[in-house]
Amino acid sequence: MDLGSTLLFCARWTLLALLVFAPWAYGSTRPWALEVTTWWMLGAAALRLAGFVTRRGRWGGRVPLLLAVAAAGILAQGWWMAANASGIYDPDFSVFAPIAPLWAALPGAADAALSQHWMLRATGLLGALFIAAEMAAERAWRERLWVTLVVAGGSIAALGVVQRAAGAPTIFWEDPTARSPTESYVKTFFASFYYHANAGAFLNLCLPLTAALALRAATRPTHPLVHAVCVSAFVLQVLASVMITSRAAQAIALLLFAATAAWPARALLASAWRKRRSAVLIGAAVAVLAVGVAVGAVGLGRQAERWQGTLDQLEAGNTRLLAQRAAAGAIPEAGALGFGPGCFQAVFPYFTVPYGDTLRGFWRHLHADFVQTVVEWGIVGTILWSVTFFGGIARGFHCQREPDTAPSSQNGLLLPAAVLGLLGVALHALLDFPLQIASVQLVVAVLLGLCWGWHDRTRREKRRRREAPFSGGSAATEPSAPEATGG
Repeated sequence: MDLGSTLLFCARWTLLALLVFAPWAYGSTRPWALEVTTWWMLGAAALRLAGFVTRRGRWGGRVPLLLAVAAAGILAQGWWMAANASGIYDPDFSVFAPIAPLWAALPGAADAALSQHWMLRATGLLGALFIAAEMAAERAWRERLWVTLVVAGGSIAALGVVQRAAGAPTIFWEDPTARSPTESYVKTFFASFYYHANAGAFLNLCLPLTAALALRAATRPTHPLVHAVCVSAFVLQVLASVMITSRAAQAIALLLFAATAAWPARALLASAWRKRRSAVLIGAAVAVLAVGVAVGAVGLGRQAERWQGTLDQLEAGNTRLLAQRAAAGAIPEAGALGFGPGCFQAVFPYFTVPYGDTLRGFWRHLHADFVQTVVEWGIVGTILWSVTFFGGIARGFHCQREPDTAPSSQNGLLLPAAVLGLLGVALHALLDFPLQIASVQLVVAVLLGLCWGWHDRTRREKRRRREAPFSGGSAATEPSAPEATGG
């Protein structure tokens, strides 16, 4: 193995290890955990870039031109805004300390420190996306990504279920006496996340992947240990989806469960029914039983009260809706490039003045990711991020519709599950801020990489070998243009 291949190998395994670390480190929400996750992503990206240089510019996968242009635009706009910042926000006095920008006539970020920190993370996330896109070209690495995400989601679900069953007052490894009982995150934690909605968003990203892997294990000859792990992870995620107290996460989990049964699982279940595979029926019965036990543990009355409280809030006027209205008022002043990446928390207080004490307090994030994106990135940046996000979903849906897709293949299960997970987090982003959480962002970047970079090199090579006798053998010896150039 040459140096370039070694660096590529290390970059990929570094990313897989980070996918497990990020959710366990408080969801990468605490400052130290966020720093570690950011630099870990940058390290993986640096390894891959070094491998790219060492291999003389040869890329292992196929990067669509549209994705490359959108990513380059995001990095160019974001780093320019950070470098051309005109101030640093002082939260104690709610004022901006002015600093000299590079070019005062051009737009710049409102806060230099916030923008620089956010752009380090954005650079690492785009690096993770491109590494995942390269891994999507190889069946074995797609399988490793799939299993890693299922293990990460299943382990977080297991921790949350055990905490709820034990009646833990806070995260297991924290001292409950060291926190004030009035602090909100003491009441809303789940697993390793302080805020249950963030945990729900992470679990919902992994839920379709776990369900798809459990279905494949139940309907194909599989080692008993692998079968047990897959089914157990699925049951734990179902339990966690019911036990979690985030109403938005619960509703989206239900939609994802139904969509998984209607899309990737439908053909596989029909095939298993024709073959009379009892494992599928047993697994479905276990899942239904798990839901019943979870509902009984949490209490239908408590869940009904929470949903009724949500309806009452909507009727009386929700603070989150008022905050969204205030943020929407900031969009005209944000201009084409916005106030700068990560600067929402610094500029938002100036737009809450007309609402008096109704929106008092510190708003680190808006409970509407797409509106916050427009405020921070403006129209141009929002278009670039939309191309990256929704373009990946569209490409994943298109690749899944290949005519030779088998129900139990990666193309028939993994790719639809990735698309469903991304659609679920997009729906959640309308109501909350999952796309501002580093551990959720990382999984989203990896799933987008799978969608953008998906193509089955093994299947294409087999097809060329079949066609070789009819083409004089050239197809068996000469690679196709995209694979030869890496483009």
